[in-house]
Amino acid sequence: MKQKHLFIGLFLLIVMIIISLSIINYFFQNNSQKNNNNENNNNNNSIPLPPLKNNPAITQYRTPISTKSLLSNPRITKAIAVNPLTKSKNYQPILLQKINDLETNNTKAWSNYRLKNSWNEDEQLELYLQKVAYSLYVEAKGLTPWSIMDYSDQNLQLLLSDSYIADKLPNTTMYKQGGYYRDRKIAVFNGNPLIAQEYITQIVKANPEKQIITQKDMLDVIIINMRKDNWIHFSAEDPEQCADFSDWDLQCLLNIKKGSDIFMAEVIYALLQSQNIPSKEMPAYLGGHTGIQFPSLGLSMKGNDVYEIFRAGIIKRPNYLPIDLTYDTIAEYNEWNKNNPCIADSLRQRKEVLNYLQLYNDKNYNKDIIAAYCFSPANLKKGEYLTQLINKNIAIQCQNNDQTKENYEPNALSTTELQYWITEIAAIAQC
Repeated sequence: MKQKHLFIGLFLLIVMIIISLSIINYFFQNNSQKNNNNENNNNNNSIPLPPLKNNPAITQYRTPISTKSLLSNPRITKAIAVNPLTKSKNYQPILLQKINDLETNNTKAWSNYRLKNSWNEDEQLELYLQKVAYSLYVEAKGLTPWSIMDYSDQNLQLLLSDSYIADKLPNTTMYKQGGYYRDRKIAVFNGNPLIAQEYITQIVKANPEKQIITQKDMLDVIIINMRKDNWIHFSAEDPEQCADFSDWDLQCLLNIKKGSDIFMAEVIYALLQSQNIPSKEMPAYLGGHTGIQFPSLGLSMKGNDVYEIFRAGIIKRPNYLPIDLTYDTIAEYNEWNKNNPCIADSLRQRKEVLNYLQLYNDKNYNKDIIAAYCFSPANLKKGEYLTQLINKNIAIQCQNNDQTKENYEPNALSTTELQYWITEIAAIAQC
């Protein structure tokens, strides 16, 4: 009898152990699956999205209005209809859903497009409409000091139709070379405008001395902060890649803080668009590299001007020079553009060099000029390094050796002018 009870006891103990192991295994597998799911979700939504409600970093400047009133405005609908992606299907239900996503703070899927390698027209339409929805949301909530309804029809269409790269110049060298310059899809570059908004929120907070009252203030703080972050030009051999994306896009460039004339201009465009400020690409800025114009401000610049030496500084960086040295006016651009590209670039270079040199006696801004004058590498005399930079500052497609050729670009300053400025700087430099 005792043996029988012992056998039954052992049997029950074994059953209990098996049941316990099964329960432990079940919970382990379940938790593991949850962790995997969470990890996948984190990968799919790895881009931080800013809270749109109760965010102290976002100021409400104007009395809110309904998005319905904007959607019923013929100027708004006409501007949206300019985008060719809206021709293929009824876009309004998608747009309304995107606005609802913003109203309910349900935008986690807005960055899923970054996991794709190609995008059909329906997908590009959805990305484009995310940007439109955010523009209308910002306007309706009064989140900028300026209103899109104050824009001319042309500027309103430029903003809401996402026509930043609409104007192509098929005869320019860069366009003929194809590649990204010709094949890019602007809807995909910054398909989630909340990425740009998050960056803007951060840089405004990081630059409290810069009050954002005008559109120019917003443009200034973008350039100032890019210089603080030491954005530089990347090369084709640059080892850093966008591992989570098939091509360069806004998030990638914000991460690595590198660009080129094309990409620097596109980053600025995307950031401004999130603040309802229109901009327009100039594919061959005075015949050279890519530029960007800001029609509502009457200003323009090359993409590379973010780090160009006579606009960003030669030795002393960042932000030792006044921010206004960065920009040309559109009126200046139009006047220069009446000439052949190399003469046009010479006129632009003359302006930027003179603007730089004229600061030599301004104690607020002359530290870089003095440092550049005093810098003497490779046994150069004082001032020779600065002189060489001025003389060599010509467009890549131009030359200044043979005046008989069409691509001849005169030096920005004559020998007499250059000697005058070097002498003036020498008189105050202590090196």
